[in-house]
Amino acid sequence: MTRAGIRPVALALLVVRAIALPGSALGSATPVGPLSAGPTVRVESRVGEPVTGRLPRLAAAGYVWRLARAYAATRIEQVGERGDAATGVVLRYRALGAGTVRLAFAVTHGDAGRVAVRARFVRVRIRA
Repeated sequence: MTRAGIRPVALALLVVRAIALPGSALGSATPVGPLSAGPTVRVESRVGEPVTGRLPRLAAAGYVWRLARAYAATRIEQVGERGDAATGVVLRYRALGAGTVRLAFAVTHGDAGRVAVRARFVRVRIRA
């Protein structure tokens, strides 16, 4: 293949990468750094049942609760979230498969903050 023939192939590969990669990169949030030790709540549920939790209201303006770590999406999925200025954030999940899932939440300064000011953990045990 001549040098002129390589350029269109290389360009085509770059276009494919540009189209394929940003979907996953843009869909993810800024990673949260190390988490401090925080309280862990243990919850038990069964496959198909809802799992609901509440994160406390934040007094300081500009800080938000964020999911800090990935979790096993084959075992649990988020189905809702409701923020309430008076009580905090209510999160709703649905148990999909048996096993244990650890959810890690952090308080950061804004949605793009990397520094975790505070952390909370939920360990969900799902039975078949």
